[in-house]
Amino acid sequence: MLEKTSGPRGWAAGPRVLLGLEELLAPLPLRPLLAWLAPTDVGPCLCLGTKLVRVWVRRDIPCFLAIQGLFPPLRKQPTIDIVKTQCLSLMLKAIFFDFDGVIVDSDRQIRNAFGDVITHFHATDPAETDWNILLGMPAQGSLSFLFPNATGSKVEAMFPYLKERLVYYLPIVKLMPGILKVLNNFSKHYSLAIITNRRRESLDWLMDKFDLRPYFKVMVAREDIANHKPHPEGIHLAMQKLGVTHPQEVIYVGDRQQDVEASRHAGVQCIFVSSAVEHFGADYHIQKISELPPLIEKLKFENQH
Repeated sequence: MLEKTSGPRGWAAGPRVLLGLEELLAPLPLRPLLAWLAPTDVGPCLCLGTKLVRVWVRRDIPCFLAIQGLFPPLRKQPTIDIVKTQCLSLMLKAIFFDFDGVIVDSDRQIRNAFGDVITHFHATDPAETDWNILLGMPAQGSLSFLFPNATGSKVEAMFPYLKERLVYYLPIVKLMPGILKVLNNFSKHYSLAIITNRRRESLDWLMDKFDLRPYFKVMVAREDIANHKPHPEGIHLAMQKLGVTHPQEVIYVGDRQQDVEASRHAGVQCIFVSSAVEHFGADYHIQKISELPPLIEKLKFENQH
């Protein structure tokens, strides 16, 4: 099932521009409008009946528009509001993937490892909602979550045991269904990257086990950055390594709230892959990874017509 989601930033669908001003701007074709505007800081005024709209196009990010609101001619102009159009750029160059839950299914590995920690250190077994939080957190953050009353030194002492259990259960990690077909398709047309909070040692082991290296030009692991998701540093580093300069040239595919937040902070669109109803305001929501190629093609087709 493919679902379009709308968030606070507004979105553009097909050839029509929707910037939270749907009734006024919907009749304007997206591509002709962008082509008509000169690539300068200040574009021309559009006279639509008795309303006047002034349009800006930022030099560095062509898919950003500033609408200096609706006002009658000759009256004082209001302040400028910057509104991002969530349209898929025709210049899409790169697709970034989260690793756990998107490329590989590590749910059992993580649950088993933390189950051992809970038993060994006599913690309370988390509720299912808390498990969903744990699965998206870095290991040490998860320990603090499990043991909220533990001192920092005690959490540090627990970490070697958790790490040992994660390594022990590493062989039960498996590929997500259909992911190889998707990667084989996309790697022929786009630069692919992995951005994960997983540590480099286990990431490398799994990449080699499943022979995934040929598909990816960049892999950003936990040790490669100082600030981890939901911080956008990993996305920025991958863009830098690939020579991608504009956020609209990237789409990020993730399955956790931190993925959506990281992509939002980086200014790139996020496709959320999950069978859950909640999508945390992602730009698009699909149920399984096999729906990703049709979604990309659908978005490209809509923006060409």
